[in-house]
Amino acid sequence: MLVICVLVAPPMLVAGLAVATAGRSPALNSVDYHRVDDPVALHRWVGRRLIVVAAGVAAIGVGALVLPNWAPAFGVLLALWLPAGIGLSIAGVSRFVRLR
Repeated sequence: MLVICVLVAPPMLVAGLAVATAGRSPALNSVDYHRVDDPVALHRWVGRRLIVVAAGVAAIGVGALVLPNWAPAFGVLLALWLPAGIGLSIAGVSRFVRLR
């Protein structure tokens, strides 16, 4: 469990920092930047959410390390935390995109 968190959290943290500091460059693959009003605000918003998700993964890893008997529960928590955090990040992108 700890190994999964150690492998997942640092790249997510780096990705979050990279997106948050991307400025106007097109850092997100699935976004149509021709319809984005403020790409700098979009990148900051998504980057901060990715950093929060990475911090949650790290906290789950620490919890599994401190309480090894509860590692399966932390595994379930990780399986719920990752899709929820990424899903909320993706869902909020629509605030920055014009419909047409």
